Amino acid sequence: MDSWELENGSAKEETLQIDITLRGPSYIRYSTARALQESIAQYLQRSVALTVSTIPSAQLRAYMPPTPTNTPTPTSTNAPTYTPTSTATSTSTATSTPTNTATPTNTPTITPTPTSTPWFLTVADVNYWGLRIYYSPNGLEVGRIYEGDIVVVLDGPVIIDGIEWYYISFSEQQLKGWVEGKYLSPSQ
Repeated sequence: MDSWELENGSAKEETLQIDITLRGPSYIRYSTARALQESIAQYLQRSVALTVSTIPSAQLRAYMPPTPTNTPTPTSTNAPTYTPTSTATSTSTATSTPTNTATPTNTPTITPTPTSTPWFLTVADVNYWGLRIYYSPNGLEVGRIYEGDIVVVLDGPVIIDGIEWYYISFSEQQLKGWVEGKYLSPSQ
C-alpha cells in the first residue's frame, strides 16, 4: 500500500478508503475483492471501503511447454497371400493340378494410441490469492486460478514429497500446468 487516508477526519470510527490498482491477465472477481476488504477490516479493526481497479495486461510465457500430440503407431496383423504349390510333370498315366494355398503374412495396420478421458474438477478451499499453477510440480509459477474455476485434468495424480499433483488446463486464461490436488474437488 503506497498511501492511505481517512474519509472525514482521523477518528477511529471513520471509514478507511483503500484504492488498489492491479495489472494482470484477468479481472479480479467481486467475491475476491469483498473477501480482501473483510480481511483488511478485520486486521485493522475498523471500517474499510475498498476500490479495486484492474488493468488487463498480457504476458509472454516463453517457458510454457508445447502441447503433446498423440501419433498413431503401426502394428502388424496377419493377412492371407497366394503361394503356388509345385506341379507334377505330365505322364501318360496321370496328371496333377496346381492347388492354391493361402499363407499368412504380416500386413501393417494403424492402431490409435489410447488416451485417457479428461475429467473436470473445481478449484475449492483457496483464499483470495488463488491456487498457483506451476510449470512442473513445485517449479516456476505460470499463473493462478481462483475459487470456483473449473479445470480439465490432463494427467495425474503424481505424488512428490507426499503432495498429490495434477496437470491441468484452464481454458479461460489458456493456462496449462501442475496444481496441488488438495485444492480440487469434483465439479457439480
